[in-house]
Amino acid sequence: MTHGPREAGRISDLNVGDLLVRDDIGTVEVTRLEKQADGLITVHYKLNGSPGELRDRWPSTHARFHRALRSANISTDNESRHAPSAAPPQRMADRAVNQYQRAFHAWPILTATAAARDTIPYGDLARRMGLHHRTVGYFLGPIQEYCLEEKLPPLTILVVGKYDRRPGAGFRAWDVANPEDGLKLVWGYAWQNRFNPFAFAADGSTPEDLSERLIAQPDEAENIYARVRDRGYAQVVFRLALLRAYNSRCAFCGLSLNVALQAAHIVPWRVATPAQRMDPSNGLLLCSTHHSLFDAGILSVGLDRKVRCHPPRHGSVRAWNSTDHQIASALHQCTIQEPKEMRLRPSDEALMYRQRTAPASE
Repeated sequence: MTHGPREAGRISDLNVGDLLVRDDIGTVEVTRLEKQADGLITVHYKLNGSPGELRDRWPSTHARFHRALRSANISTDNESRHAPSAAPPQRMADRAVNQYQRAFHAWPILTATAAARDTIPYGDLARRMGLHHRTVGYFLGPIQEYCLEEKLPPLTILVVGKYDRRPGAGFRAWDVANPEDGLKLVWGYAWQNRFNPFAFAADGSTPEDLSERLIAQPDEAENIYARVRDRGYAQVVFRLALLRAYNSRCAFCGLSLNVALQAAHIVPWRVATPAQRMDPSNGLLLCSTHHSLFDAGILSVGLDRKVRCHPPRHGSVRAWNSTDHQIASALHQCTIQEPKEMRLRPSDEALMYRQRTAPASE
């Protein structure tokens, strides 16, 4: 029988089937408890979730397990060991590895390979990093996703098989039937002008770690931004922080499907200070629809924390259909859902700026 997330004081209070955490990845479930001869308790656990999420996020399991214990107020001091019960077979060797940190070390190797207009076999890359060749695909994943998100040339196309000289099965950033054009793009790009986007992970930190720090210490927003530097990962950290602050619910409508939730800046990114770009008090967690309406000026938030609906200039609310009313005008004068902690709520300063400069709906 699986029990819901529980509050427990110590490892010995746990039961098989307890879920230590639920989030957008899945759950951490206790599968077995073993008391050892030395008095310590070995906790066996597993991750439950979608195969894609587990494949992408499995390397953070070690830290994730301990975060799960902390979230349930469970002390592990001098009392426990832990061991994963059922990991995806292909990831057992890498289950506690920070792939962002490995991507940080791989980035300069790949960019130097691009500058030399060359490719690099999986085995050679692994040897240069002191790793087994089977681990390479895992840290190439974050690099590939970064290049896709930032619309950069497909840097990971440089990593090829020893004999066929082609990217492996996990490569999807370019048409593998026509790698020549992709290679030309990569070789011709000025990678030396781009900062290593994984520098935040040099000491082993993950975006989740930085978002937790941001929630605990919002005043550190500028320092965290200086550490991340890259806009893409700054947005990732900012969103993770808002997901925690707003309990994974849209501030306007309450939608809780994480895949549809986005981090909206009140003072827009392009004019925000470094601190405002990361400060949770300059953000709203909104579903993608309400984020678009907020950015377009159709919906806004007053200092009273109530939603305002602004009909398009060249139209009338009466011209909207019933769905438009339900999504937009029905929210007029509704109070937004704010974080419990005052310091994480939208600031008056940010809201006043938005009121003065928000685009008029058209």
